[in-house]
Amino acid sequence: MKKRTKTEVKIRNILSDILLTSIKASMSYSILHSLKVLCERILCTGKVDVRDIQECIDWKSVSRDSCFLSLFCVSPEGMVELREEFKGYGSYICSRVKSYWGFLSKELSADKGFLVDELKKGILLFNSGFYFECHEFLEDLWKRSEGREKEFLKGLIHACVAFYHLEYENYEGALGYLNRSYNNLKGFIPVFWGIDVKDFTRGLLNCVEVLRGSYVKERLVIPKLKVIS
Repeated sequence: MKKRTKTEVKIRNILSDILLTSIKASMSYSILHSLKVLCERILCTGKVDVRDIQECIDWKSVSRDSCFLSLFCVSPEGMVELREEFKGYGSYICSRVKSYWGFLSKELSADKGFLVDELKKGILLFNSGFYFECHEFLEDLWKRSEGREKEFLKGLIHACVAFYHLEYENYEGALGYLNRSYNNLKGFIPVFWGIDVKDFTRGLLNCVEVLRGSYVKERLVIPKLKVIS
């Protein structure tokens, strides 16, 4: 099993909050873009003068953002740099920020309705491999749902947790959550909320079969959430 440091977990939580805030509010994605610009500059130089970046980022919004301020600090002279505890994780931070921005900018340009369709956001997060972020997003939606919708979302959330465990080679944990997900979702076959549940649960069972065998990496294919028009 791959080990994560406490600092990596902390960074993941901070950046996940930034991504989810960006996809929930139409103007908040400027924070993510600004982080991308800062990462590109700071990764090369270690620190950046605020005056050199104000024209290409929304500094007024960024400098008040709590997530940003938990990652970066600004000196009295106006120099921006990673906080001391994160300085050994610059490449990790920048890699996640870059992948987040690539995802968000692609969806914004491809579909103007992206920011108003909550279920679609969750589907796109899952299909893009952002399982932890999708879990956080769907959990918020789950808390506001009732009845069968709530049970269905619970099944999707368990799938997110399963595949997040897989990222860190926690096969036992992944297997447990795959079974939970299947048990939650099998009652919604064949289609629910426009999602092809039959195809998705078939994919879950295939993953279970592989994890119980001996050829994990070679044969395991993570299913996608397919929408039936």
